[in-house]
Formats: sequence, structure tokens, C-alpha cells
Amino acid sequence: MESLNTQNKHIGWWEKSISEPVTGKNAVLQAISNIKDPVYIISKNGNLSVVQDGIASIGSKETKEIEGFPLLAYAPPLLPEDLGDPVFKKRYNLRFAYIVGAMANGITSTEMVEAAGRAGMLGFFGSGGLTLPEIEKAIHDLKRRLDTFPFGLNLIHSHNSPEFELETVRLYLKHQVNLISASAYLELTLPLVYFRIKHL
Repeated sequence: MESLNTQNKHIGWWEKSISEPVTGKNAVLQAISNIKDPVYIISKNGNLSVVQDGIASIGSKETKEIEGFPLLAYAPPLLPEDLGDPVFKKRYNLRFAYIVGAMANGITSTEMVEAAGRAGMLGFFGSGGLTLPEIEKAIHDLKRRLDTFPFGLNLIHSHNSPEFELETVRLYLKHQVNLISASAYLELTLPLVYFRIKHL
């Protein structure tokens, strides 16, 4: 990397820990791709360098106060479990604020929903396009596999068969399915409102 004048540009100072700062474009790319560790961009002998450990002091300390290098930029660790709404994660006891599914015709299978739940995500079984016995079997399987993990099922709008949509809702209510992924709705339908009201 090219040398640069860091006078009046630094945001603080970096003190050495274990690793040595590394220069070069590849070093920066490698550091920012490692999201589990912080990234410190420093000026070492006038060269832009990167390191992922050490101690950063943000502020206007004099150089004589610490033995280190000017800190130009800092990025904290960015873990996937730190993203998303913490209220959403707490409500459903999730590690990640991610939803999996629900692709119809069982494409999002019970196995995928189980894998999502055990990984700390919320999975929705793709029940759209399946028969009521197939959906009921999936509910039994998921309740057996995920007795302590949250999961949901798809509720797809059946504009040609409102009776089937209502029977699907009744099946969900019968088995105490509390979470649905409503899809293909252009407006509210009576079965969808019925499901929501029953959970008030």
C-alpha cells in the first residue's frame, strides 16, 4: 500500500498485543472477511496496515502516553447472531433473527424446519399445495422433533377453494400451531382473520 500522511487523521492509538500489523490490499480483504474478530486499520511507519488484536484507545491521547501506532479506523466484530431485532429473537428464543421457508409443496421440508430450529432459527414448513393428511403428518413430525423449538407452517391463499383454506386453519388450531407464514394474499380472508382472532 502507498504511504500516507496520517497527521490529524487518526482517531486514536493502537497498542500491540500478539499479532504484527500487516500491509497490503490482500491483508485488508482477509481481515474484513473475518467477521468474528475486530479490525484495526493503523499507520505503521507511514504505511496503511491492518491487525485484528491489540488494544485501541479512541481519543486524543498524546503519543508519548502509549507505545503504539495511530489508529485510522476500527470495526468491531460482526457476528450473525448480533444482527436483527433482539425483541424478535427473545420472543421466539432464537439465536439468529432468520426465518427459513416456507416453499410450498413440502420443498421446505420437515427436515429443513428441524435443522433451522436446532440451529437457532425459525423454520416454516412449506404446506402450500399439500393435502390435509400430508399437512397433519408434518405437524405431528415437527411436534415430535421440535418439542422445545419454535416452528411454523405455511398458509397459502386458496382463492379457488376457500373451504380448503378454512379447513387448513382449523387443522392448525386443532394442533395448536401458533405461527404461520401467510402467502399469496391480496387481501384479508375470513380463514386468515379467524386464525388471527383465535390467537388474541
